[in-house]
Amino acid sequence: MPHFRPLMLLANRLSSIQSILSFERWEGYHHFEDEKGIGRVAILSTFLGMNLGANAVLFLLFKLVQLGLIIIPPTETTSSSTTIQSLLHCFLSIESNTLQLALQWTVYSIFLCLFHLGEYFSTCIYNPSVTTSDSFMINQSKAYTAAALYTYLHVVACDLQQLYKGGIVQCSLFSTS
Repeated sequence: MPHFRPLMLLANRLSSIQSILSFERWEGYHHFEDEKGIGRVAILSTFLGMNLGANAVLFLLFKLVQLGLIIIPPTETTSSSTTIQSLLHCFLSIESNTLQLALQWTVYSIFLCLFHLGEYFSTCIYNPSVTTSDSFMINQSKAYTAAALYTYLHVVACDLQQLYKGGIVQCSLFSTS
């Protein structure tokens, strides 16, 4: 049975994530207790909308960098440079492999948000009597949650691999000097 221990730990973690996604711990809050509660719909739609907007802006930024329309000349980091300037320099100085991964991730996130929002809106339009927060299809199953977590971890692992291979060029946030 020791071979199944990691799988049991993973199943327990997935169950914990599923309970968060299904708002199981929101007793006592009227708008969150029921599947039809407006609070659930508001939180999920806000999260999806913010995620969609942030990824659309990042996609546009990364695409402009890839096309060479945004170029940041190499500059010396001074004590007066802000964290935002340093972050901007890091994001705009990445190599093409890491930039391609970032573009793929933003496109994936955009389509994932559009899918979930589209599921909700199509249910609202064509079958409004059964529209609930579950219509977003975010909490589909443990298999879906596991697949989503795997894609997130895979992209983060690939980005970290590119980072440690020198994917970020002269990034002052990560330099020790």
